[in-house]
Amino acid sequence: MIADPLILNLNDTLFNSGGQDLFAIDANSGDEFWKVQAVDSFSLGGRVFISSGSQLVNNQRKRTIAWDKKTGTFLWETIYNDRYDEPRLTGNHSSTPNGYAIATNSNRVLILDKYGNVTYTKKLDRRFRISGVSYYQNRIYVNQSNTVHGALEEGRITVFDLQTGDSLWAYDTQNDGFFEQPVFEDGVLFAGTRGNSELSEVIALDANSGNLIWKKVSKVWTYTITMSEKYLYINTYASINAIDKESGDLIWSVGNMHSAACTPVILGGYVYNSTYGSVRIIDENTGEIVHREPTKGGSIWGLTTSSDKVYFQTSWAIFAYQAWHLRKDL
Repeated sequence: MIADPLILNLNDTLFNSGGQDLFAIDANSGDEFWKVQAVDSFSLGGRVFISSGSQLVNNQRKRTIAWDKKTGTFLWETIYNDRYDEPRLTGNHSSTPNGYAIATNSNRVLILDKYGNVTYTKKLDRRFRISGVSYYQNRIYVNQSNTVHGALEEGRITVFDLQTGDSLWAYDTQNDGFFEQPVFEDGVLFAGTRGNSELSEVIALDANSGNLIWKKVSKVWTYTITMSEKYLYINTYASINAIDKESGDLIWSVGNMHSAACTPVILGGYVYNSTYGSVRIIDENTGEIVHREPTKGGSIWGLTTSSDKVYFQTSWAIFAYQAWHLRKDL
């Protein structure tokens, strides 16, 4: 398997990209449902799959492609002739109620309908690179960065109305850039920065107004960000930090993690995170490492969960493990 570090779990099906092939796998047995090749010679390069209704969408260098999730049947493609409209392959994109929001390599965000037609193009400040887009409550949130010089990185989150394209608000900082998609809960946006500046930050904003709820400034970078019902989790590359969502205070930190590739996943009160050669399982209440599971060959590039399993993707295979909280031999 050519490693394209993407795993998505939908209705007991794992969707995985291996170079020029797209696979759908039974998440319970590992049996292959279907496999298709990419439309042309370009590998499936998009960092994440986008799912909307019956469609599974991924980006290549000059196009966006949709397949039927159940059968793997090719549905449509959108070809971008303007290089400024080419999708950002290392960025994050998002589904919307009626289509998709695509981040580009330029200052543009493309809004597509469910048939792949470009409804409109939103052009933003040219100084800022777009790293990804998110949809939340009829709005598009764009995470951006701008390298001013070797010791200063600016960050911005720009928000606009999905239906009209009207700009609503922007949050700016000189404490590094926003490279990862924010996460949302109960009208609150959580995000973190990394880059060339002396300091970075983790913030909570009112998602509607953009008003700052709390900000924590430190020298700690945010490589990935996720959350459970209990905590916000920041992968700093060197550690996994559990953060109180109401105050931003650090609850616990587990060091020597050394993994920027994976976003931690949480299941049954435990946090799973890759450390290249193994997966560490952490009790989310205490921060205690309860188990280390070595890989069966190759570094781990992706993690995902179902209701009772945790899936590891290495450079050549996907492995399924029973969730730690369901283990009867403990």
